Amino acid sequence: MLAVYILLATTYAALLIAYIIIKKRKIFMPYRGVVKMSMAGLFVLVGVYACFVSAFQWNVVLLTIGLICAAVGDYFLLFLRQSRAYFHRGVVAFGLSNAIIIVYALLTYGWVWWSIIIWAVFNILHIVLQRLKVFEYGKSIVYLNCYVPLVSMTGSLGLSYIITLYATPWALVFGIGTLSFFVSDMFLGVYEFKLRKWYVDAMNSVTYFGGLLIIAISAVLAFV
Repeated sequence: MLAVYILLATTYAALLIAYIIIKKRKIFMPYRGVVKMSMAGLFVLVGVYACFVSAFQWNVVLLTIGLICAAVGDYFLLFLRQSRAYFHRGVVAFGLSNAIIIVYALLTYGWVWWSIIIWAVFNILHIVLQRLKVFEYGKSIVYLNCYVPLVSMTGSLGLSYIITLYATPWALVFGIGTLSFFVSDMFLGVYEFKLRKWYVDAMNSVTYFGGLLIIAISAVLAFV
């Protein structure tokens, strides 16, 4: 089994490096799309494998649906340059993914009460910074102001699991994955609305694809 994990990690890392290079050199379709959707396909495949090893426990199936929603969001963002509508569709897909992951987290690992404090502080800061015009969402304001509370809850739960459930390997792994998913959106926000530098975009890719794969692997670890 260790050999399989090593092969998966090596393949995923190679695809991720290739994806970052392709984006930096501004190489678009079809190469960018093939590499991106290959990574999305891999984290979905790990989720499907988790369904099998868990004997299709419904919460694991639910998580896999959340991973599929994220992959759909990845697909929509491939066409971002064609129309802003694709970005909004992607946000909706990622919002569904986060909502499902939150439900899975609460059902599987429970509620850490003080995670709501982290969530509230972040969202208050988010509103204040918008009011101060530190950043502006433009035409995406409604979509993103609905999305941010969801992804910040994902991140808050992840952080709370890392701190309180560190003795349980799969809870720790899940927490790292969900926190990474949240951080990736912070990098994406900075890149889209504040600082369009390749290294910010690269960090978004690393934390996003890494986070989703880690989330999927955590479900496998709980049953092997």
